Amino acid sequence: VEIMAERIGQSFLAPGPLVGPFPSGAPAIFVGQAAALGQPAGLIGAVGEDDFGQLNIDRLRALGADVSAITSHKGHATGTAFVTYLADASRHFV
Repeated sequence: VEIMAERIGQSFLAPGPLVGPFPSGAPAIFVGQAAALGQPAGLIGAVGEDDFGQLNIDRLRALGADVSAITSHKGHATGTAFVTYLADASRHFV
């Protein structure tokens, strides 16, 4: 999932407002969009058995993607990216 800084130029070196979580991950975004366009699409992968993993699976399923080959691993966390946008439109990830 992706959690974003609310303000452009916001640093993660100090507390600040965040928005999210948003379903994310480039392969999942691509598969979800292909499925939304009516193309047969699915993803083979794994997520943590947590809310963020379920968020990603639910989004893909809602878009019509085959999620039958995605496993949830108990005791593991789903990958999370914190993103801030800089004034020059570049991004910084943690």
